[in-house]
Amino acid sequence: MSVSAVAIPIILDVARRVGAPVIESIMRKALGDKAGGVAGDLAGKVIEAIAGKARRTTDELGELSSGELEQAVRDFEVDAPQLILAQVEQQREANRLQLAEMEKDGTWTWAWRPATMWGLLAGWLWFLAGVPLINLFLALFGASMHVVLTVDAGTWMTVTGVYAGLYMGGHTIKSGVDKVTEIWRKK
Repeated sequence: MSVSAVAIPIILDVARRVGAPVIESIMRKALGDKAGGVAGDLAGKVIEAIAGKARRTTDELGELSSGELEQAVRDFEVDAPQLILAQVEQQREANRLQLAEMEKDGTWTWAWRPATMWGLLAGWLWFLAGVPLINLFLALFGASMHVVLTVDAGTWMTVTGVYAGLYMGGHTIKSGVDKVTEIWRKK
C-alpha cells in the first residue's frame, strides 16, 4: 500500500475537522477511485503539498501532531485551487497532444496500435475458443475433418509478448539503455 493510500483517509478526516472542502472533496474522490486514476494522482500531489507545507516528507506525515497536520491542511487549502487548475491544464495539454497525433499524417500514424491490440485479441479468441468450438460442432455432426491451427500457442505467445514488450515496455528499455550508457560514459 502506498503512502498516499495510507494518508488519504487521515487527510480526509483532518480536512473535515478544519473545514477544508476542496481538500476533502479531492480525498473523497481518491478513496472512491479504486483504479488509481486522475483522482488518485491529484490526491498524491495534494498529500505531497501538505507535507511540503509542514516541511516534512510524505513518509514523515504520520509523525506530525494533529495540530501541525491541521495547520498544514489549512495552509494548503488556500493553494488547492491552483493545483486543481494545473492538473486540468495538464490533462488538457495531454488531450491536445493526443488529438494532434491523431490528425497528423492521417489515420495510420495512430490506428496501428489499437488495430494490432484488437488483432491480437481476435487471434487469442480464435485460438482459445473459435477453433475448439468449431471442432466440437464438426465432431458432433460426424464430420471426419477438423480445423487445424497453423500457429501453435508458443509462437502466438511470442508474437504477443514481442508486441507488448515493444509497445508497452519499449520506452522503459530505452531509458534503461540510456542510463547504462550514461554511466559508462562517466567512467
